[in-house]
Amino acid sequence: MKKKLLNITLTFLIYIGLIFLSILLNKILPIDSLLLRLLIILLIDTIIVYVIDLFLKSGTLSKYLWPFIGSTLVVIYTCYMSELNTQSYIMIILFMTYAFIHLMILLLNMRSLKENDWRYEHFKSSKWYPIINLFGIHFLPQVLLYILLLPIFYYIEISTVVNWNLSSIIGLFITVTGLLIKARADFVLYHFKKTTKNPYEVCQAGLWNMSRHPNYFGELLFWWGSFLMMFSLNDKYFVLLLGPILLTLMISVISIPLVEKKEVKEKAFYAEYQKTTNTIVIGKKKEL
Repeated sequence: MKKKLLNITLTFLIYIGLIFLSILLNKILPIDSLLLRLLIILLIDTIIVYVIDLFLKSGTLSKYLWPFIGSTLVVIYTCYMSELNTQSYIMIILFMTYAFIHLMILLLNMRSLKENDWRYEHFKSSKWYPIINLFGIHFLPQVLLYILLLPIFYYIEISTVVNWNLSSIIGLFITVTGLLIKARADFVLYHFKKTTKNPYEVCQAGLWNMSRHPNYFGELLFWWGSFLMMFSLNDKYFVLLLGPILLTLMISVISIPLVEKKEVKEKAFYAEYQKTTNTIVIGKKKEL
């Protein structure tokens, strides 16, 4: 317990330092475009985390960039808005809640900063691992985060001059639903892992009885809903659909296959679980 508390404290100290650095960089970088400045800040933070992870011989620290630095970028962007209204605050609160839940799950599951994510271990035997580590494990997720944040940035800005409409409300409903599903699924899985005495048992509690990956389903709903909220107010930003599409592809093509391969290998019952339970969309249990 003391070791875990020490790891959490160290993580917070590192990221508090990065937050202050981000604020400083925002002040001193000679870049007029706020969006470009935020991207440069995110990339600098990513390089620093990459160097620290190299020192720790781990890729664990990079996972915390999403909630810590994502929140920082949203706050910096918000500070440049001359006016905010209820719609703006709703989007800010939604993302901050998402970031908080995401961070809490990461911290609850933390064991050691030197413990590598099993997904990264999968690539360590490859001769391309140094490149995969730099671009795949560190840079790619953060660039994706930036693209996903763009609809949130634009929504905060344009919601001050455009009123709610039916599409906005539908987008809000999808976003909140996704947030609730993700939170519920993540905490149920954490409780299951903490209380089960059999490490080879498959979690089928709650939402996990209706989907093999309800946490991913909630994640996707959150980001698709955020995009729809923005798009409903100004459809000229259609290109920002790229963010939710890339996230959907990453989860369906990379994340889920890796998890499923590991689960089938380690848990004898998982193959049957695959036959009776939807992959990601929450639905009724199938009959064998």
